[in-house]
Amino acid sequence: MRALAALVLAALLAQAANAAGALTLAVPKGWHDGKPLWLTVTLGPLPHGQEVDVTTPDGREIGNISPYGTRTGEGTFAVPVPPEAIAHGKLAIVLTLSGFGGPPRAPTDKEVLRVTLAAGL
Repeated sequence: MRALAALVLAALLAQAANAAGALTLAVPKGWHDGKPLWLTVTLGPLPHGQEVDVTTPDGREIGNISPYGTRTGEGTFAVPVPPEAIAHGKLAIVLTLSGFGGPPRAPTDKEVLRVTLAAGL
């Protein structure tokens, strides 16, 4: 019983920690099921060795942005969105900065500059 309570508490704490990186995006007009959707994320400078994890609020992984090979990690990156992540014409996501040098955290507005949802890039 204690193990279950500890697991539930850990999940709630993780969810609360990620709340600052939570976003909900509307599906573009004219999109229909079966047409690919892409999440485009524009990054500012990231700390060395950091990457951006993209998940649903319940923790299902959508993708990961690992901006290695760019000097500062800056740029615009596209992540394919699985159709099952769309609910009621919206995509709810959580962005988390993770990697070397510290615990996972929500990115700042200087680290993630823009997030959009596009159909059929």
